[in-house]
Amino acid sequence: MSKSLNVVACLLNIWIFGVSLKINLFLKNQRGSLMKKEMKHVFNLVAISGENMR
Repeated sequence: MSKSLNVVACLLNIWIFGVSLKINLFLKNQRGSLMKKEMKHVFNLVAISGENMR
């Protein structure tokens, strides 16, 4: 049960990452660089949940 929950969380993280990537490309200003930091954080979360699934 918890394995499928991990998969859902991972997919959600990837989706959020994709959305922030689009927003970042859309803005391309000082707020954009803040989003890059946010995206790095999300990417780390995705990597962590990927490790947890193994």
